Amino acid sequence: MARDRPSCCAGQSGARPDFHISGTRRRPLDMTGPKAGARTIRAAVRQGPRLMAGLLVLLPLAGSPAVAAAGDGLFGSEEIANGDLTPFVRWTEVLERIETERAIASGGAGAACRTRDYDACAADRWRAMLDPLRDLDRDAQLAAVNAALNRGPYVQDSANYGVSDYWATPGQFLARHGDCEDYAIAKYMALRDLGWSPALLRIVVLQDLNLDVPHAVLAVRLGGKSYILDNQILAPVTDDRIAHYQPLYSVNERRWWRHRTPGFP
Repeated sequence: MARDRPSCCAGQSGARPDFHISGTRRRPLDMTGPKAGARTIRAAVRQGPRLMAGLLVLLPLAGSPAVAAAGDGLFGSEEIANGDLTPFVRWTEVLERIETERAIASGGAGAACRTRDYDACAADRWRAMLDPLRDLDRDAQLAAVNAALNRGPYVQDSANYGVSDYWATPGQFLARHGDCEDYAIAKYMALRDLGWSPALLRIVVLQDLNLDVPHAVLAVRLGGKSYILDNQILAPVTDDRIAHYQPLYSVNERRWWRHRTPGFP
């Protein structure tokens, strides 16, 4: 089965503040390309930086998906929405582990606070980080969450968990840090715990066109704009200020969106 992840993440946490400013945009990935058989798709999935393009060929668009007008979606893309999260196994599994982690942290289950699947031992640190932010306005919450979670060092899954791909819970991220999707998941859950609706939040898997690698960030809708919380960028910025990211798909607890870049097949 295709994997719902970037094969690698772009850069370390705390990159220079102007990293998002890009005057030159490389040719975006071909999001469809020639029709390919299963063997060709599997080969594309193994190619690393082209992984997500291969994944998108496999993902079905069942029913009558909602389509955003070209240019109205994240990073100026066209968005096609779908309510079936079945293909996103990594995402749905980590949501289940997060629920277990929360139950253990609240004392609602008699189990060890730390296992290979979660880390509820970090619950006090999580609360200590979020409690001072509860009375802040939403702009301030975005900035504070991004800054707090970007302080942790970038750690690859192979070094952290001994596997090529692992999506960590917030507790695991606090205890062991992580790679790009782990930053994005922790920020997503921090904002959820601060009362933000999932309708305003999305994990976005994209292609960094400068580095030619997949990457993951959090997109947050606020005041009619989409703000990007990125482990490579020190402060939240609107998506229209980032010229070298091509979104592939985005997902929250309720649905996912396929993205197509206008002007390309």
